[in-house]
Amino acid sequence: MNELFNKIKSKKKSEFLKNMSWLFLLDFSNKLIPFFTFPYITRIFLPEGFGIITFCLAFIAYFQTFIDYGFNLTGARKIAIVEKNKKELSRIYTAILATKLLFFFVSFPIIILLTFLNAKLFEYHEVIFIFLLMVLSNVLMPTWLFQGLQKVKYMTIISFSVRIVFLICVFTLIKSPDDIQLYALIYSASFFLIAVISLIIINVVIKVKMCKIYFVDILEMIKDGFHVFTSSAVISLMSSTGVIVLGVFYVVEYSGYYSGISKINQIIIMLFYPIGQALFPYHSKKFVISFMQGYYSVIRIAKIVIPIFVFISVCVVLCREQLVWLILGQSFVEKANLLVLLGFLPTLSIISNFMGTQILVASGYTKAYSRAFLKGAIISISLYFILGYNFAIWGVTIAAIVGQIVSLVFLFVEVRKILKTEKEGGLL
Repeated sequence: MNELFNKIKSKKKSEFLKNMSWLFLLDFSNKLIPFFTFPYITRIFLPEGFGIITFCLAFIAYFQTFIDYGFNLTGARKIAIVEKNKKELSRIYTAILATKLLFFFVSFPIIILLTFLNAKLFEYHEVIFIFLLMVLSNVLMPTWLFQGLQKVKYMTIISFSVRIVFLICVFTLIKSPDDIQLYALIYSASFFLIAVISLIIINVVIKVKMCKIYFVDILEMIKDGFHVFTSSAVISLMSSTGVIVLGVFYVVEYSGYYSGISKINQIIIMLFYPIGQALFPYHSKKFVISFMQGYYSVIRIAKIVIPIFVFISVCVVLCREQLVWLILGQSFVEKANLLVLLGFLPTLSIISNFMGTQILVASGYTKAYSRAFLKGAIISISLYFILGYNFAIWGVTIAAIVGQIVSLVFLFVEVRKILKTEKEGGLL
């Protein structure tokens, strides 16, 4: 009997490690392969041209967050729980896609209207309209399904193949600062192609079919995902608002500087992202057994992971000028000192992930997760506008760090309250 139990346990561990490896490769294809183009496009477009791209992407990101609606977490969790029930699996799959499509139809006219009403947005309306293809891609992108079923290898292979083509197209076709619209088209088309091919794989290979649903199913998805969505929206606001503030109140060149430096942080976070994505369904199942079992599992892994990223952050700060020159080019080096503060942002984000996503969301305490982030958002977004308006790039940088710390404190308070309640309940 013990031998059988050990075999099952070993098989589950093997599946977890395999899924984490595929997630790492997926994140590599989604972020690191396009990153290979950054040293090229930042040198071609310079801070001003790069600023136009990031300013438009920051605007579009608000609507992408709305359409995603936190389904990469709540959808993956729902799928992981019902993966053996084909009928329920099809219902959830169809309902989430329908909900995202509904949100797209709501977002589309708002994007058009805001672009024509705001002078700064209208100045770059061609690029914004091209990026609408990315918004549609968000509707179709089924990452949450692959993650929940722990079949990420399919999407990894698709993404990796398309990103290689994207890489070739950029180096072949982008030759001057006038090619910004062409770059936007290539970038958006790569996301759309990945989404479409993934849907075909789901239908043909994994054999998850769409089924008849009712509006009540859509309402269920909206209700269940609301608290995670509000937290995701806060994250989007915290990551995009700085770029928007700099682009609106100053010039897009400032947006380019800030975004370029922030890309270095994204590379660091990218190293953790597949780990976090793989851990989430694993911890969700642990929390189903008991809260304390899930909690101690998270803490055990966090004690290993967090010190590694603290060390990486320190190295980034010490080597900031060399890193900026290597990754972004000489024209960005004058703003390398932003990394003195921003270099520690990835570590703070990873700690937040352990407390927020891995503990609160995985255990079903989504309201507490949402509450913590909403409190932090009020302070963070206010700081972006106040400090960003008065102190430009350094103001936005300080706002980013302080906002993350404040959110972290609120998350810690929520986790401690729940932990106390669960311990007291276990003693009854």
